[in-house]
Order: sequence, then structure tokens, then C-alpha cells
Amino acid sequence: MISEKTVFNTILGNIELKSQLGLLTHCSFVSDDVPLENHPNHSLWVNQILDYLSGDLKTFDIPLQPAGSDFQKEVWETLLTIPYGKTITYGQLADRLGSNANPRNVGGANGANPIAIIIPCHRVVGSNMKLTGYAGGIERKKKLLELEGAILQPTLF
Repeated sequence: MISEKTVFNTILGNIELKSQLGLLTHCSFVSDDVPLENHPNHSLWVNQILDYLSGDLKTFDIPLQPAGSDFQKEVWETLLTIPYGKTITYGQLADRLGSNANPRNVGGANGANPIAIIIPCHRVVGSNMKLTGYAGGIERKKKLLELEGAILQPTLF
């Protein structure tokens, strides 16, 4: 199957989008060394992500098709229910998923999320409300949560 690809620059670094048949399959942070690339089918998605990062968009309207196990897909669907500006713990996420889930396997599925930002795995925090694990790096996770107002930006005073 032919995959379409875009790499664009944001305030958090380069983001790569991949899609097949008009469905987003990947959204991930990539090295700034990766050359920028623009697929015309992705322009609306790029604009949504840029609007989100500028604080002008709170919900995405992007058709998704992440590849993963049934359990991973169930975790990712549940992540989509976490409201903008809110966080939950891995334990709370496991509780939402029921008896087959525990914080450890939920964390593994969360970490395997192929569509960062849009499937908001950054909204899941450790049991002590500490920022833990994020494929894009803890500093990016912190900035995303600050952008959403889920954690306050540090002040000088």
C-alpha cells in the first residue's frame, strides 16, 4: 500500500505524518535533520496541528487508523476520551479499561501510540502526578500539558 508522508516544523520540533487511503496512521516527532516534506493531502491536518500548538484548537477532526493489537487500540480509543487540559494516571486509565488492564500494560500500550498529540497519550501521568514516559520526550510532554493548561507554566516571581 502506498503511504503518504509529510514532515513539517513546529514549536516543538519536526513532526512527521504518514497516511494511507486518506487515514492518518502515524504522527510522531522526528529529528530536525529529517528533510521537510509536504504531501498535499495532509495540508488540513498540518493546519489543525499548528492551530492546536498555537492554542487555537482543542479538538481534532482527523480520520485515524493506528495499527496495533486489539488491546492497544482499546487503550488509544480510551485516550481519545480524556478532555483537553485534563490528565489521568495510568492506574485511572487501567480502571477505565476494566479487569483485563493494569497500569503496566496500559503504559506499554500508551507508549506504543503511533499517533502522538492527536491520540493524547501525553495526558497520562504517573500515580504521583509526575510526568513519566513520553516517546517525544518529557520536555515535549510538559510543553503540551502547559499549552493545554493541565499544568502551569513556571513563572519568574
